Parts: sequence; C-alpha cells; structure tokens
Amino acid sequence: RKRFCKMGQYFSLRGAQEWAETLEKTAPPSIWSTATYTPLAKSQQILLTRPGNVEFFFPGSFKQGGDYVQVSEVAEVHVIVAYDAETGRCYSGLCLQAHPNFPHKFSRTVEEVKVNRKAAQKECADDVSEASPSMGKLSHQCSWMSRSPSAAKLSPRMVKSASRTSMLSMEKLGEPDEPPPTREQQWFCCLFYAIKEGILVYFADDIESCEQVVQSVQSRYRDVQDLEASMKNPAVPCVHPQAQIYRHLVGGAPPVVGRVLSRVLQEDLARDFQIMPTVEKQPDSTNCVVFCMRAVKAFQMALRGFDIVKAGESNPSIGRRAGDIAGEAWERLWNRV
Repeated sequence: RKRFCKMGQYFSLRGAQEWAETLEKTAPPSIWSTATYTPLAKSQQILLTRPGNVEFFFPGSFKQGGDYVQVSEVAEVHVIVAYDAETGRCYSGLCLQAHPNFPHKFSRTVEEVKVNRKAAQKECADDVSEASPSMGKLSHQCSWMSRSPSAAKLSPRMVKSASRTSMLSMEKLGEPDEPPPTREQQWFCCLFYAIKEGILVYFADDIESCEQVVQSVQSRYRDVQDLEASMKNPAVPCVHPQAQIYRHLVGGAPPVVGRVLSRVLQEDLARDFQIMPTVEKQPDSTNCVVFCMRAVKAFQMALRGFDIVKAGESNPSIGRRAGDIAGEAWERLWNRV
C-alpha cells in the first residue's frame, strides 16, 4: 500500500498552487550545476548550443561544427521521465532506440593543423636561404675534410640533390586541403535532454543507461539542496530516496525521423529555456518536458493526458493520484505547444 502512494504522496499533502510555486523556484538545469556534461567525454555526448547552428544533411543526418549524427531510420520513440516524490519535480528526456541492424552513427572530426601550401613554401624557402651557407663558405668550412684521404668531398651535385629533396618535402607539407578525417561510432540509443545552454545528446548501447542519465539530473539537484541544507544544519544528515523512473513507448519513429528531428532541434534551440513560462511566452520558451512534446508532435505521434493517467494506474511506483494530476497538467500543456 505504501508503494502505491509513494509518488502520489506529494499531491496528497499539497495542492496545485504549491506545486506551481515549487516549479517556479526550481533553477534551470545547466552544465555548470545539475546536468552531467564534460567536453572530455565527447565520444559519447555532445552539446547542441543555443541559439543553435544545427544543419541538416540528406538523408537523415544533422551536424554542429565537426560533430555529425546520423539517426537510424528504424527506431522506436521513448519518453523517459524521472519523478521526485518529495519535491514534485519531474525530468523528461526523449530517447530513440534503434533497431539492432540499423544503429545510430556518431562521427567526430579529428582536428588537425592545416598548412597553406604557398605560404609554407615561401616561409620555408626564406628560412633555408637565410640558414644555408654559400658554396664558397661551405667549402671553406669543410676544407678540413680534404686533409683525410678517405674523406668525401662535397660536390655541387650533392648540394643540388639535397636542395631538391628539401623542396619536395616542402611541397608535400603544403598539399591542398583534403576533407578532414572523422571517427565514426555506432550506438543503439540516442537520448535528447533540453537544458539551459542547449540540448544534450547522449549515446548509449542500452536504454537503461539513458534512464540513468535522466535520473542523474535529479541526483545533482539533490546534491545542491543537500549542500545548502548541510551549511544551515551540519548535524542533520540528508538522506533522500532515489527518483522514480518511468519509460513510455510512444511508438515507431517515421522513416524521415532524421529530417524531422533536425527541424525540431533548430526551432527549439532558438527558444529560451524556462521552467514555468507564461501563456504568452510559451511559443518562444522551452524546457525538457515541452521539448519532448514538440518532438512527439513533429513525428505525428500522440502522448496524451489519458496515457499518463493509465501509466499511473498500472505502475505501482506512480499511483493513481499522481497519474491523474500529472495527466491533467500534461494535457493542458499539450494543447498550448
């Protein structure tokens, strides 16, 4: 019985107004505080920054800078939700789970130093002319070699051959620019999570890892709260239950999912991130939940309030009470975005 009321206990003790006030006081998730992101782990995650410079490439890829993502044309759309029963906060991410035979592909451009051919040849030629001695001076400096019977003399042909070898090396150094090399990786799951700075894209081999990413955002929020609480009262330890995770299968993605998703990313990155925007600012605002809604709508799929209610009824860790309230809030927001 206690398990059934675990997530509904927040709404059993509080009303909608108190829930709205809690959300308004929530700081936006950021790479500097609650979102797990590091540029050193770019092999498995990227940050699509606001206001956005995402470009679409036929047939189903998008890129930002030197990062290329090719979305699988055979994928299932999942919405992953983490819910904090103590604070009433929810965190939502969009996950595309690819078919085992058609994985997502992520390519990163390998940064290299580019050399201009003409500039390099001119600079190297100037350096050689300044550093290389004349024939007369070179013969004078090497005159000690002639004292030895077995010593080889430096002939003009040898100097000319060495000069030709040096010029060939310089020409090879300044070859015209070629397409930069890339490192391609294949992943079966791709998670999109909206934050203040942009949209985080995580790659994983299983959907459980994507659930842990969404859950880690809630954990980082708790760490910030515990730090503030411990500073006020160091004698009282802070112990919190882990956020509840729910994964909902929306359905199969359309074959043109890459093209549609690129447009969704471009439009969403142009918006401002706000937890609780006003009705007037809703079209120009976004957050992790609204991003998932807009993506599902763009895929011409549906995730309505009654789906949330059914999820609450069928999942013991959510409960009927939480499902009813969350479903009503979802449906109201669905009609706005």
